[in-house]
Amino acid sequence: MMKNRFVIKIAVFAVALFIMHTRAGDASAFLIDKIDAVVNDKVITKSEVDRAYDAEVLRLEAEGKKPAPGLRKEALDSLINRILILEDAKKFNLVQVTDEEVDKAYESVRQGFPSEEAFLSALNKEEITPAELKENLRDQLLAAKYADRRIKSFVRVTVEDQKKYYEENRNMFGDKSFDMAREEINGLLVEKEAGRKLDDYLNELRAKSSIQLMDSE
Repeated sequence: MMKNRFVIKIAVFAVALFIMHTRAGDASAFLIDKIDAVVNDKVITKSEVDRAYDAEVLRLEAEGKKPAPGLRKEALDSLINRILILEDAKKFNLVQVTDEEVDKAYESVRQGFPSEEAFLSALNKEEITPAELKENLRDQLLAAKYADRRIKSFVRVTVEDQKKYYEENRNMFGDKSFDMAREEINGLLVEKEAGRKLDDYLNELRAKSSIQLMDSE
């Protein structure tokens, strides 16, 4: 199955719990944590990147896969991308995230633990409160919804493109006729085009932003 490239690019990896807010103005945090990047006025610490990296490693291991070289850089890039998309989303205010959506995402994370005690223990270990986790999830949902509205909702695929893909990839669809496979093909082509447009969009955001990458181990 083809990966949802669009979603992967806007996500800050699968396990939201391990990604912390940057606490602006909290100088004590910076004294005990290295800085990996500064995006406009937002700081990304080494521990944030480590958590994003660890979360993706866990996801890959659960799928029986091994981390590829450069995964940590991808984690940093994803954190940078989220900051840039969030800033744009809050600037234009095109989409909103409801409390119900946040609660649903929070419950999804909570159910990933064997018990309420284990969930709260994990939060305590990461020094994050339930309220902070919910706010982080709200930001992730806002970034995803904004990118979807900003890019994916404007992607259109022609019937000619669908038929061309079907003919060039007949082995993927077995005995399915074009009509039977059309919806699946459209989804694949939309994701592909959305991923390309997202690359262009992120490049535009980066070009007009101040991004400082620090030396890190």
